Amino acid sequence: MKKDELKNIIPDITGEQIDQLMKLHGADIERHKQQIATLTAERDAAAEKYHEAAAKLGELDTEYKARAEAAERTAAEKLDGMQREFEFQNAARAAMAEIEFSSNAARKAFETELRAKNLPIQEGKIIGFDEFFAEARQADPGAFGLMGYPVIKDSGEIAHPPSLGPREQFAEWFNSL
Repeated sequence: MKKDELKNIIPDITGEQIDQLMKLHGADIERHKQQIATLTAERDAAAEKYHEAAAKLGELDTEYKARAEAAERTAAEKLDGMQREFEFQNAARAAMAEIEFSSNAARKAFETELRAKNLPIQEGKIIGFDEFFAEARQADPGAFGLMGYPVIKDSGEIAHPPSLGPREQFAEWFNSL
């Protein structure tokens, strides 16, 4: 505001009154400028805090995403392993169902070797099982039974007393069929 404008608005105003009004008006303007400066500084500080928080949140979000993805991969690998083990157990049981083993230890050893061989499984069957079985049977024939033929024992073991000879044992087996 200018002094001439004040004289036009208030024609009877004195120079001293104009100076006092100009001082008051100047003080008001300075107060408003100070308020604007303070509010601008507060706004800038709040904007900086916002950007810092957004950056931190972005870092945390990235970190949590990475953790979640790692946990998902681990769970998928574990599930895949469990599924492969389930398929192997079912296929091994089916393949070994007709095999007679001389003992449970022989069965467990055969299954352990079969697992270590890591043969592929397709449609519930172990590919290459017959070859593996033939090799195992050739390597350790004592681990397997005679597959349908009676075990003739002449050693006097408790299961077959020495009073029965091989001929009588065979007859006993034949009659049990």
